[in-house]
Amino acid sequence: MSSALIGLGSNLGDRIQYLRRACEQLGTHPAVRIAATSPLYETPPIGPPQGTFLNAVIRVETSLSPYGLLRLCQAVERAGKRKRTIHWGPRT
Repeated sequence: MSSALIGLGSNLGDRIQYLRRACEQLGTHPAVRIAATSPLYETPPIGPPQGTFLNAVIRVETSLSPYGLLRLCQAVERAGKRKRTIHWGPRT
């Protein structure tokens, strides 16, 4: 198993709920185990004017390759209805 750090952030809608869902989806994957979770913290946006981000970092243990973990993270983003239209844009 390998360790990886994953940064999570949301600045739209129910930000806490989006972060919880992302953790649930990642943590229920059979090849991923969440080993640690940071406290939640807020940060101002970079780039276009938009709402404040709520963030967290999780440390996972996984048997996925780096590319496989990236694809899983992108699938979680799609499930959260993230739309990649603006670089550094708002996200669920």
